Amino acid sequence: MPLHHAARCRNHTMVFHFLCLLGDEYGLLGATMVVRKLNTSGETTLHEAIRLGNWRTARLLMWVDPELARYPKAGQGTSPMYLAVLLRRKHIAEMLHGESRGNQLSYSGPDGQNALHAAVLHAYGIIEMLLNWNEHLAKEKDKNHSTPLHLAVSAQSEPYIRRFGFRFANVLFPLEKLATWRVLNANTSAAYQQDINGLYPVHIPALMNRRVAIAILHRKCRGCIGLRDKQGRSFLHIAVQYKSYNVVGYACGESEFASMMNFRNNDGNTALHLAVEVGDIWIFCRLLRKSEVLLNLRNKKGETPLDLAWSKRQETSFSYGRNPENVIHKTLKLAGASGSQQKKMKRKRKKKDKKDSAKLTDATRTLGIGLVLIASLTFSSTFAVAGAFKTSDNNDGGTPTTHKWYFKAFIFANTLAFICSAAATISLMYSGMPMVKLQIRRRHFQTSLNLATGSLSCWAVAFTIGVYMLLAPGGRVTAIAISVIIPIVTLYLYTQELFLKMSAVRQSLIAR
Repeated sequence: MPLHHAARCRNHTMVFHFLCLLGDEYGLLGATMVVRKLNTSGETTLHEAIRLGNWRTARLLMWVDPELARYPKAGQGTSPMYLAVLLRRKHIAEMLHGESRGNQLSYSGPDGQNALHAAVLHAYGIIEMLLNWNEHLAKEKDKNHSTPLHLAVSAQSEPYIRRFGFRFANVLFPLEKLATWRVLNANTSAAYQQDINGLYPVHIPALMNRRVAIAILHRKCRGCIGLRDKQGRSFLHIAVQYKSYNVVGYACGESEFASMMNFRNNDGNTALHLAVEVGDIWIFCRLLRKSEVLLNLRNKKGETPLDLAWSKRQETSFSYGRNPENVIHKTLKLAGASGSQQKKMKRKRKKKDKKDSAKLTDATRTLGIGLVLIASLTFSSTFAVAGAFKTSDNNDGGTPTTHKWYFKAFIFANTLAFICSAAATISLMYSGMPMVKLQIRRRHFQTSLNLATGSLSCWAVAFTIGVYMLLAPGGRVTAIAISVIIPIVTLYLYTQELFLKMSAVRQSLIAR
C-alpha cells in the first residue's frame, strides 16, 4: 500500500499528504479505515513507523485515529505496543499510551505473549512503565503457559560494575531494582505456576545458571523454592544436571537449603547421584563438602552414589586415572561411602573389547604423532649442536665447549629423550596391532605412555640446558633466569588441572 510504503521510506511529508488526501476524499471515517488496513504481514502503517523509530509519523497516525494502537486485535497479530517495547522504543510506547483514547490499547504479541513478555528481556524502566499502566499483564500466559516471570528469571543477568576494563559482580546492587523482583512483586502467584513443560519459575534460572534470579525468589517467595517439576526434580537437581555452577554454589552456601540436599526425584536420585552421573568434579566436591549430604542413599534401582561411580568406571576398562569418574569413585571411597558389593559381584560384565580396541587405536594415532616429532627433534639436534660447537672451538681456541658440564648434560638429556621416544614408539606399535591380545595391547600402551612422559621431560630439560648453553658465555643472569622460568611454566601447565582437582577433593574430605 502507498501509505505503508511512504512510512517505510521515513517520508513523513508524504504520509501527511496521503492522510490529507484521504480526509478530503473520504472524510475522517474513511481515513481511519485506511490507516487501520493491514498488509500481508498483518501490520498497519503504525508498525512501519515504530520499526524505524519515526516518532513524528507514529504520532501523526495516532492523531488521525486514537484507537489505532488496538489493531490488529488480540490473537490476530503483533500490536504496536508490543513492537515498540520489543525494539526498546520507550518514547514511542509512552506516546502510544498517552494518545490512545481512554488509554485503551492492545498489548498482545505473537504466540499469546503480551508486551511484558517482551519487556522482561530489556531494561527495568520499560517493565516499571508497563506495570504502572496495566499490572494485569503479569498474570497472562503465552501459548507455552509461560508467565512474564518465567521469561524474566531466564534472562536475569548478574549486576556488574566495570573497573579498569574488567567486570566485577556488584554485590551492593539492590535486588529491588532488577526485572525479576518487579515482575514477581506484581504477581507473586506466578511463582507457583507451571509452564507447558511442568517447570516452575524457580527451575528456569537453575537451567540457565541465573544465580541472582534464584536469590530473588528465595528472598521474595520462599515457599516456591522447594517446588518440584513433572520429573520430581528440585531446582538443585536441575542445576546439578545442567552444570549450573553459580546456582549450585548459591544453594550450597545457604544453610536454609540444607534439607533440600537429599531430595529425591522420581527415579529416587539425589543431587549427589546426579553429580556422579554428569561427572563434574567441582559440583561433586561442592555437594560433598556439605555435611548434610548423605552418601549412602539408594535410588529406585538400589544404587548408591558409589554404585553409580563404579558403574561409570566400568563403562570401559581403558581409562585415564585423572578422569572425573575415577577421581569421583576414589573420593567417595575415601569419604566413607558404601555400595552394594554383592550386587557388583552378580552384575554381568558387558563386552567392551570392541569399544576398548577402538579407543586404543585412536589414542595410538595421537600419541604416535607426538613421539615421532620428539624423536626427530632429538636426533637432529644432537648432531647439529655437537657439530656447531666443535667447529666454533676449532676457530676460537681455548677450552673446548664440548668438555664443559652443560654440553655433556645437554647431550645426555637429549639422548635419553631420543631413547625414551624410540622405545615408546616401538611399544606403541604393538598397542595398535589388532592381532595382539587386548590385554597385552593395554599393557604396551601404558608402557608407551610412561616412556612418552619421560621423553617429554628429558626433551624439556635438554631445551632448557640448550638455552643456557647459548646465553651463558655473554649473559649468565639472563641464561639462569630463562632456565628457571622454562621448567616452572612447564610444570605449571602439566600440574595445574591436577592441582585444582586435588585441592577441591581435599577440601571436601576435610569438611567430612
